[in-house]
Amino acid sequence: MQDEKPDTKVLDDNNLVIVTTPEYVKDSIKEAIEEHAASRNHPYATQVEPGFVTLSNETDSDSEITVATSKAVKKAYDLANTANRNALNNNSNLYLEKKQNGADISDKAEFVKNLGITSIDGYVGRLVNVQKFTTSGIYSYHATPGTKKILITVIGAGGGGGGAADNNLEHVSAGSGGGAGGCARKFIDVPTEPVAITVGAGGFAGIQPSREPTSGGVSSFGDDIIAYGGGHAANCGPFPIGYTVLISNGGGGYANGGDENFIGGSGGQAIILASGYISGGGGNSFLSGGGQPLTWGASLKGVDGRYGSGGSGGFGVAGQEGQPGGDGGDGVVIIEEYA
Repeated sequence: MQDEKPDTKVLDDNNLVIVTTPEYVKDSIKEAIEEHAASRNHPYATQVEPGFVTLSNETDSDSEITVATSKAVKKAYDLANTANRNALNNNSNLYLEKKQNGADISDKAEFVKNLGITSIDGYVGRLVNVQKFTTSGIYSYHATPGTKKILITVIGAGGGGGGAADNNLEHVSAGSGGGAGGCARKFIDVPTEPVAITVGAGGFAGIQPSREPTSGGVSSFGDDIIAYGGGHAANCGPFPIGYTVLISNGGGGYANGGDENFIGGSGGQAIILASGYISGGGGNSFLSGGGQPLTWGASLKGVDGRYGSGGSGGFGVAGQEGQPGGDGGDGVVIIEEYA
């Protein structure tokens, strides 16, 4: 073999054959193509001019006159896809996972701080817990760990509704409604020590003629945030049918010591007219409506109040036994804790 074109033709009966090497053939073809292209004055194509192009399987070339083959494109895509997967796997600990909903944040306090929504003392306004005291009694408040500020709602207890008397066939009766407790609300820094809490007891319902209704008790948070109970209603004796009278109601309690202080709703008067009669409804508190006023074809007990609202009056029709009023609802103390 030789790297040039043989000078002698190969005869059929020769025992010796002289042929060119593959490299010579390859170079000869390349030179022929280049000579052909030059003879016709065909320039190589550029990004803006037409011309000859050369196909290439290379993926790391910076040539601007060769064109990548499908093989080169696939190889480049595979390399990029592999590199992308490797990058995700190698940096998985640096990114948040969507389905974790923030649970994979290692330092949540620092994260919130970096968002720029914290105050100087680190307060961000995130609700931590809500402590509720809705049954009369004395308690002690202990802050949930992590709490920075608290919103306190204190509601006094509701007053008891008035009772209706026994009636003969010519008399009727209807008690009035008790008032609701007042309400105080205050937003403060979390106390560093336990705080005494008092939840007032709802007023007792009246029973005519043996027991007058009573007013609601006082609720408080510490010594300064106080909500007083609603006033008691009035019992009602029997009145002749056709008689007109109003039975006095219980007033709403007031409050002090809060950023906002509200007077509780007054109970309703019992109304007896020649054309009909109705018991008084209980006053509405900050959290609940009072016991409903009553009018019916039969005697009914008054409706109890809830969450500091007043009890409604009892309702007595002619010829039936009297009915007690509704009890006032116990007071409420609610502490919303924020971090």
